[in-house]
Amino acid sequence: MAAHMAAHMAAHMAAHMAAHMAAHMAAHMAAHMAAHMAAHMAAHVAAHVAAHVAAHVAAHVAAHVAARVATRVAAAARSFCLQSRLPSHKHN
Repeated sequence: MAAHMAAHMAAHMAAHMAAHMAAHMAAHMAAHMAAHMAAHMAAHVAAHVAAHVAAHVAAHVAAHVAARVATRVAAAARSFCLQSRLPSHKHN
């Protein structure tokens, strides 16, 4: 009877430990996956925001440069037209 109880207790303890370890591993894996997914999502969002900001800044700078160049080109064209117009008027 004692041997039977001891075997029963050992089997019960082994089953309990196995279930406990399985639950512990499952919880650990779930926490690990959640942390991994959170880190992955944070990195993804950060990269997306960084790319968006970079594109926005690049577009803004490009528009600014284009406007400045257009202004310079317009001023140069205006002065060129005035310079080319003046001698022709003098000739006339």
